Amino acid sequence: MQPVDLADALVPVDDDLLDAVGAVWSSLARPGRWLTAAQLLAMTGDENRSPDLVAAAHGTGDAGIRHGRQLLALAEALVRGAPPLAPAPAAAAEVLDAEQLLGAVATVAAFVLLNRVSDSSGIPLDRVAMGLLDGLPEELALQSYAGARRTSLGGG
Repeated sequence: MQPVDLADALVPVDDDLLDAVGAVWSSLARPGRWLTAAQLLAMTGDENRSPDLVAAAHGTGDAGIRHGRQLLALAEALVRGAPPLAPAPAAAAEVLDAEQLLGAVATVAAFVLLNRVSDSSGIPLDRVAMGLLDGLPEELALQSYAGARRTSLGGG
């Protein structure tokens, strides 16, 4: 893959960000998982705390992960524009290095893409899947999400 030449970009791009982009693309090109088990465990933060899915879904607190507040604010800003976009990446950049910030933004972008593909395909949730969820949609308030309008959760 040819490196991207951003010398004539409208906005100056730092070399460390270019290096991080190159590292991510190299990682994506390799077979297997993109992150090692050690990297995945290190992302959760404190070994005595488990990530809190409910807090993450509600966008409250730190969701039990290191830099969770900044990551949640970044995700909300990228997806919903609230809080305003500019402060969120700046706050995240204070606690994340360039590669971690790029990974966070890429994760949000991938989630949005997969969510749109899933929404457009009309994947139904059968009774078995609903039984496995056992109250999780209500606990996470999934019916409050815009996409829920087109599901049985939102009356669609």
